[in-house]
Amino acid sequence: MQEAVIKTVQAAVEAFGLKSLPGSDGEIEVQEDVKDMAMGWKDGSLTFTTTFSAIFDPEKANKSSSDDEEKEAVVIDA
Repeated sequence: MQEAVIKTVQAAVEAFGLKSLPGSDGEIEVQEDVKDMAMGWKDGSLTFTTTFSAIFDPEKANKSSSDDEEKEAVVIDA
């Protein structure tokens, strides 16, 4: 289940045009106890909290925007 949560977050990161920081700085950390989450999951929905650090992916930013504006770091709840 933890792997599924992490893959979901990775997909969200990619969808927003972000790139995880290299090494342990970019690791996705699930805040809840995964065993407890699995035991409480009944209705097909699951609420969880993760933390990670990311930057805008320059390759995706260049494809989606032709202007040369500087992008600031932002926090995105996903």
